[in-house]
Amino acid sequence: MYVTDYLSVESIELDSPIKNKAEAIEHLVELLKKKGCLLDADDFKKSIIEREQLGSTAIAEGVAIPHAKSKAVKFPGISALIVKEGIDFNAKDEMPAKIFFMIAAPEDNHNLHVEMLGRLAILLISQRFREKLMHIDSKEKFVTFIERMEAKETENIE
Repeated sequence: MYVTDYLSVESIELDSPIKNKAEAIEHLVELLKKKGCLLDADDFKKSIIEREQLGSTAIAEGVAIPHAKSKAVKFPGISALIVKEGIDFNAKDEMPAKIFFMIAAPEDNHNLHVEMLGRLAILLISQRFREKLMHIDSKEKFVTFIERMEAKETENIE
């Protein structure tokens, strides 16, 4: 399982002008809707908001990974958003979030979202990786860069 199995150019927005957490969630859900993996975007957005009420999905260092399992998900997907100015996403380290990945998993797929969170966390722990993501200028390059980094990570594990 790779991040790029679920992320595609139509589910990425670079240099987004959003200003707050609600807009970030809305944009990320819309990107998943555009990808076609949602049965009901409003229902999925409710699942994301319910998950956020349990605790922020901002994981520190300017990264947030909102996620939910929901009956509103047709097939698994990931959307990505880069906000160069950063926004408050209630991170414990109080840093503004600039890099967002949203994970949508079908309700009946028990561990997929956990696996996707793990894969993203392995990549995003690297400051160099995060810095590169912030400066990529095309969606195609964004996907290719993640593919390369995942391949490198896999080689290091095996």
